[in-house]
Amino acid sequence: MIAALLVALAVFNAELVAGGNWQLTRLETTWNLNTLFQLLGALLIVQGFETSRYLHGVYSPELRVRSMKWAQALSALIYIVFIALATPLFGGFSEVSETEIIDISGRVSWVLPYMLVIGAVMAQFSAAVADTISSGGLAEEASRGRIRHRYVYALATLLACALLWLSDIFAVISYASRAFAAYYAIQCLMAALQAFRPLHGERPKRMRGLLYLMLTLLMLLTFLFGVAAA
Repeated sequence: MIAALLVALAVFNAELVAGGNWQLTRLETTWNLNTLFQLLGALLIVQGFETSRYLHGVYSPELRVRSMKWAQALSALIYIVFIALATPLFGGFSEVSETEIIDISGRVSWVLPYMLVIGAVMAQFSAAVADTISSGGLAEEASRGRIRHRYVYALATLLACALLWLSDIFAVISYASRAFAAYYAIQCLMAALQAFRPLHGERPKRMRGLLYLMLTLLMLLTFLFGVAAA
């Protein structure tokens, strides 16, 4: 479905170029401090893909690390290509809403809105399963097995249902980004400490440690000041 969407958008752009109609719509944007906060809130759209981390009983550490790197790289590439190809359509947004992109995609092909709906449902279902597995794995790992993952699954499901019932989708995205930012800030700080004080007699990697500290600061800013886009 993702490949079909990208191909359809590529064909749409090619037809616009061939007909001399390709152009970017001028969008009026007010840049202020709130704009920066919104960018921070959107920073974690491409997230961790850390599910394979918890499959240590089945796969080697090297394979699990490689799988997470590939997942992150491919997802980032898909986002960048999609935004680039969808740019000519951005002028069709009348307002920011949850389903605006589905309506706009109908200009490219009549089948794309249906594909997007199906793809979104499947993607969110898989993401929900992956994040629930990750939360259970983290709780069990942090508690050294005292908290069983199946109890965390039940709690996470109940909290997710309550959050969706009491909030709108943009607020949920903002809350999720804050939670991820806090978690990643802790992870980056741990990575920085490991880089400055490596184990097994290895040489300190100070430049890498500074990079991790910068990421820690960025994640803390996202956690403290990131806001929803609407």
